[in-house]
Amino acid sequence: MTQEKKALAVVALCVVIIGAGMLYLRDREPPVVVTRARLSALQTSIEEWAAVQGRLPKNLEELNLPDEAIHDHADKLFDFRVSEDGKTVTLSSYGVDGKPGGSMFRADNEVTFTIEGSPAKN
Repeated sequence: MTQEKKALAVVALCVVIIGAGMLYLRDREPPVVVTRARLSALQTSIEEWAAVQGRLPKNLEELNLPDEAIHDHADKLFDFRVSEDGKTVTLSSYGVDGKPGGSMFRADNEVTFTIEGSPAKN
Protein backbone atom coordinates (compact mmCIF):
# COMPACT_ATOMS: atom_id res chain seq x y z
CA MET A 1 0.00 0.00 0.00
CA THR A 2 1.41 3.40 -0.93
CA GLN A 3 1.95 6.21 1.54
CA GLU A 4 -0.91 8.19 -0.02
CA LYS A 5 -3.35 5.29 0.38
CA LYS A 6 -2.26 4.77 3.99
CA ALA A 7 -2.75 8.46 4.75
CA LEU A 8 -6.16 8.42 3.06
CA ALA A 9 -7.16 5.34 5.06
CA VAL A 10 -6.14 7.04 8.32
CA VAL A 11 -8.10 10.18 7.44
CA ALA A 12 -11.16 8.11 6.51
CA LEU A 13 -10.95 6.21 9.79
CA CYS A 14 -10.71 9.48 11.74
CA VAL A 15 -13.77 10.85 9.94
CA VAL A 16 -15.76 7.72 10.79
CA ILE A 17 -14.72 7.83 14.46
CA ILE A 18 -15.49 11.54 14.82
CA GLY A 19 -18.81 11.13 13.01
CA ALA A 20 -19.84 8.22 15.24
CA GLY A 21 -18.88 10.21 18.33
CA MET A 22 -20.93 13.20 17.19
CA LEU A 23 -23.97 11.00 16.55
CA TYR A 24 -23.60 9.40 19.99
CA LEU A 25 -23.27 12.74 21.79
CA ARG A 26 -25.69 14.85 19.76
CA ASP A 27 -28.63 14.56 22.18
CA ARG A 28 -26.56 14.47 25.37
CA GLU A 29 -25.57 17.31 27.62
CA PRO A 30 -21.85 17.67 28.24
CA PRO A 31 -20.87 16.01 31.56
CA VAL A 32 -19.96 19.30 33.23
CA VAL A 33 -23.39 20.72 32.37
CA VAL A 34 -25.09 17.68 33.93
CA THR A 35 -23.01 17.95 37.11
CA ARG A 36 -23.57 21.70 37.50
CA ALA A 37 -27.32 21.31 36.97
CA ARG A 38 -27.44 18.56 39.60
CA LEU A 39 -25.44 20.69 42.05
CA SER A 40 -27.86 23.58 41.57
CA ALA A 41 -30.91 21.35 42.04
CA LEU A 42 -29.33 19.72 45.09
CA GLN A 43 -28.68 23.14 46.63
CA THR A 44 -32.38 23.97 46.23
CA SER A 45 -33.39 20.62 47.74
CA ILE A 46 -31.15 21.17 50.77
CA GLU A 47 -32.42 24.72 51.29
CA GLU A 48 -36.05 23.55 51.11
CA TRP A 49 -35.37 20.55 53.36
CA ALA A 50 -33.67 22.76 55.97
CA ALA A 51 -36.55 25.24 55.89
CA VAL A 52 -39.08 22.47 56.61
CA GLN A 53 -37.00 20.42 59.06
CA GLY A 54 -35.34 23.34 60.86
CA ARG A 55 -31.94 21.70 60.47
CA LEU A 56 -29.53 20.52 57.83
CA PRO A 57 -29.53 16.88 56.79
CA LYS A 58 -26.83 14.67 58.32
CA ASN A 59 -25.95 13.38 54.86
CA LEU A 60 -27.32 13.53 51.32
CA GLU A 61 -29.12 10.20 51.63
CA GLU A 62 -31.32 11.72 54.35
CA LEU A 63 -32.93 13.91 51.68
CA ASN A 64 -34.57 10.78 50.17
CA LEU A 65 -33.86 11.94 46.63
CA PRO A 66 -33.26 9.62 43.68
CA ASP A 67 -29.65 8.42 43.44
CA GLU A 68 -29.17 10.46 40.26
CA ALA A 69 -29.91 13.66 42.19
CA ILE A 70 -27.10 13.16 44.70
CA HIS A 71 -24.46 11.84 42.28
CA ASP A 72 -22.44 13.64 39.63
CA HIS A 73 -22.24 12.74 35.94
CA ALA A 74 -19.67 10.03 36.75
CA ASP A 75 -22.09 8.45 39.26
CA LYS A 76 -19.97 9.55 42.23
CA LEU A 77 -21.74 10.79 45.36
CA PHE A 78 -21.37 14.53 45.80
CA ASP A 79 -19.17 15.52 48.74
CA PHE A 80 -21.37 17.23 51.37
CA ARG A 81 -19.70 19.45 53.99
CA VAL A 82 -21.15 21.79 56.57
CA SER A 83 -19.10 24.54 58.19
CA GLU A 84 -18.33 24.42 61.90
CA ASP A 85 -20.91 27.12 62.59
CA GLY A 86 -23.58 25.06 60.78
CA LYS A 87 -24.48 27.86 58.37
CA THR A 88 -22.51 27.19 55.21
CA VAL A 89 -22.86 24.12 53.01
CA THR A 90 -20.35 23.06 50.36
CA LEU A 91 -21.25 20.49 47.72
CA SER A 92 -18.44 19.18 45.54
CA SER A 93 -17.89 16.90 42.59
CA TYR A 94 -14.30 15.82 42.07
CA GLY A 95 -14.73 14.80 38.45
CA VAL A 96 -14.25 11.38 36.91
CA ASP A 97 -11.11 10.61 38.93
CA GLY A 98 -12.85 11.36 42.26
CA LYS A 99 -9.84 13.35 43.50
CA PRO A 100 -9.64 17.05 44.41
CA GLY A 101 -8.04 19.23 41.74
CA GLY A 102 -7.54 18.42 38.12
CA SER A 103 -8.60 19.85 34.80
CA MET A 104 -10.86 18.95 31.91
CA PHE A 105 -12.87 15.82 32.83
CA ARG A 106 -11.08 15.57 36.16
CA ALA A 107 -11.95 19.16 37.13
CA ASP A 108 -13.82 19.86 40.34
CA ASN A 109 -17.22 21.51 40.43
CA GLU A 110 -18.36 23.05 43.66
CA VAL A 111 -21.15 25.16 45.07
CA THR A 112 -21.09 26.86 48.48
CA PHE A 113 -24.13 28.49 50.01
CA THR A 114 -25.39 29.80 53.34
CA ILE A 115 -28.58 28.53 54.91
CA GLU A 116 -30.76 31.38 56.07
CA GLY A 117 -32.06 31.05 59.62
CA SER A 118 -28.90 29.17 60.64
CA PRO A 119 -30.23 25.69 61.31
CA ALA A 120 -28.20 23.78 63.89
CA LYS A 121 -25.44 21.54 62.60
CA ASN A 122 -25.96 17.80 63.07
